[in-house]
Amino acid sequence: MTSRQILDRLNKELVHNVALRVEETEDADAFRVSGRGELHLSVLIENMRREGFELAVSRPKVIFREIDGRKQEPYEKRDAGRRRAAPGVCHAGAGRA
Repeated sequence: MTSRQILDRLNKELVHNVALRVEETEDADAFRVSGRGELHLSVLIENMRREGFELAVSRPKVIFREIDGRKQEPYEKRDAGRRRAAPGVCHAGAGRA
């Protein structure tokens, strides 16, 4: 199995897996693969191993970004879909056990 075959397989995965990012590195035999977390990447790795690919994988790393000189952890802002007119209703239901 060559690194070109691995890159071809990763590029095929990019068509369906929109959360995946693949970057080539300075080393021709290494790629930087980014995803939604350890579980997301471990599923991809396991699927590739079942298809016959042999991979050496490094430990996952958190991707940090700098904004105004300060490191920022990645996060996504989500809206629960509540209306702004009745914020108390949403909060009251969240406190019930």
